[in-house]
Amino acid sequence: AQFDVTGMTWLSVYGWCESPQLIEYYIIENHGDTKAFQGKETVATAEIDGSSYTFVTNPRTGKPSIKGQSTDFIQYINIRSEPRNQGKVSTAKHFEMWGKAKGQMSKCSHQIVAVEGVNSSGEVTVTV
Repeated sequence: AQFDVTGMTWLSVYGWCESPQLIEYYIIENHGDTKAFQGKETVATAEIDGSSYTFVTNPRTGKPSIKGQSTDFIQYINIRSEPRNQGKVSTAKHFEMWGKAKGQMSKCSHQIVAVEGVNSSGEVTVTV
């Protein structure tokens, strides 16, 4: 990927799971400003794919989700300490980290590579 951005932008593996509760998850591989994640509950850290990841959670109330326009769910967010533009993402190891900290997740639907930005600008090119 080419990642040339300013502001709050992140390149991640993204998806949803429905058990034991509705969970929106991000495995953030590259990012601009991380203000969006400051003040969230830090649950754990782990060494995965040659870098340290910080696991934070963020409860969401009355927000859009895969289940409707006004739902309650929790975000699981793993933030890579050393951002990168390419490489393998061992999703099973992230799920293992989340499972040890918060209990096993299941009924997972789609999983995509995503770029998301808030108050940001720039250009990202991704080849999957």
